Amino acid sequence: TNAGAVDGIPIGTAGQFLKVNSGATGYEYGAVSSDYVKVGHSELGSDTNSITMSNVFSTTYDVYDVYFQFLMTSTAQAYMELEKSSDSSFQNSNYYFNSNMVYRNSGANGQSSQGDWSYGNFRAHENQANSSVNYAVWHFKMVKPMEASQETRWLFHLSMYDGTYSRELVGGAWNGNAEAHSGLKFTTSSGNFRSTSSVSVYGKKHA
Repeated sequence: TNAGAVDGIPIGTAGQFLKVNSGATGYEYGAVSSDYVKVGHSELGSDTNSITMSNVFSTTYDVYDVYFQFLMTSTAQAYMELEKSSDSSFQNSNYYFNSNMVYRNSGANGQSSQGDWSYGNFRAHENQANSSVNYAVWHFKMVKPMEASQETRWLFHLSMYDGTYSRELVGGAWNGNAEAHSGLKFTTSSGNFRSTSSVSVYGKKHA
């Protein structure tokens, strides 16, 4: 460099960044790696009972991270349904899931197992408290949801508060329908998700 300028390197195109070349002998302009990319985000501007992320999954990425943070207008459960790529409807059958849960409050603590078999949606079977300040955070790691010949599987971690106990649930789940899933929808069992509740989706390549 000379007084802040890059000597002897043609300027790159819009959106490129300065990086070291593959031989580690100099600098060049190039694109940022697309191995881990945010592919979707939605934040509620008003209270509503569901939030949908359509067409966020593709065959470009092998694994997807989904982060859902939410506040509730009433003490209720949140549940998830997968969007079918074939017709954009939401799958309402054959969800299988189980988890280990630890919980505590000021005077007690414990642990238990949670889950269901061939259920109509995916949920934790635990309530999130009516609160404008205490977010629940739900993280999913989904494997190849757009593979039509496979059943979509995911890992999850839910951190929540039901008004009495702080709860942490860690487990796994799958949908028993071999079909391509292009997105997902979160819905409340009653009341609404508060404004500022949001979903972010990231795609990750294996190779």
